[in-house]
Amino acid sequence: MFEENISKGKMLVIAFQHVLTMTPGTIAVPLLLASGLGLDAQTTSFLVAANFFTSGITTLLQVIGIGKLIGSRYPIILGSSFAPLAPMIMVGTRYGLPALFGSIIASGAIIFLLSFFMDKVMKLFPQVVVGTSIAIGVGSLYASEVYANLPEAISMVMSNGLFMVTLSAVVLNLLLNGKKALSADE
Repeated sequence: MFEENISKGKMLVIAFQHVLTMTPGTIAVPLLLASGLGLDAQTTSFLVAANFFTSGITTLLQVIGIGKLIGSRYPIILGSSFAPLAPMIMVGTRYGLPALFGSIIASGAIIFLLSFFMDKVMKLFPQVVVGTSIAIGVGSLYASEVYANLPEAISMVMSNGLFMVTLSAVVLNLLLNGKKALSADE
């Protein structure tokens, strides 16, 4: 818990900054969900209000905490994520809002229970693994665009699997080992 005492004016400015930071995402996610599901204005406003309400409750749980296990007790605002939007639209379109709400509650409960074991799970993912996964993921997002705009001769070389594996190994070795990979002293 932070023990720093700040003035009420500074605290008000920081609180306003947090509200400005959280508001666009807290409004955008339910608006995109409602748009994807073709919901009317009343249901859309209900989703926005529900999102603000649950964000407020989870933020209070995080900041204040319950006991020693729940809440980090750091000034963190919890809001909605854009990541599950596509699955939520698919579930809502196929099964309706009650099934969508049920799946959100069930997944939230599962994530909550798993959060108690995250310190053990994170040991399985060292920084090298996480960084490489992110690099591969981001690289794959842009690979088709880059490949489509290459000249034909380079495209033939790049489509060779052995060349790509070798290039990837060399680049990752240089990134992960730096100058050690180039020197023969070791």
